[in-house]
Amino acid sequence: MGIDWSIREGYSWAEDKEYCEEYGRMLDADPGKVSIKAKKRGIPQLGTLGSGNHYAEIQVVDEIYDKHAAACMGLDRVGQVCFMIHSGSRGLGHQVATG
Repeated sequence: MGIDWSIREGYSWAEDKEYCEEYGRMLDADPGKVSIKAKKRGIPQLGTLGSGNHYAEIQVVDEIYDKHAAACMGLDRVGQVCFMIHSGSRGLGHQVATG
């Protein structure tokens, strides 16, 4: 599945693969290695922010310092409204990483 599913469903663009680890699909990943406990802990948390330094913001571009870098991120004009999110894998990531 990976990013190919996300592209097919319209959540990503094909060029996004170039910027993802292992081109958005870890071929050697084995979902069977994820414990039932991790899945039970993680499923209700999917799509949530978590705590600590995690956030979601609506932002407005007020100045562009580097036009090339801004264009790479899809920022092309002052006044453009953007959405920024920083989150983590929460309980699922913790359970997968620590067992």
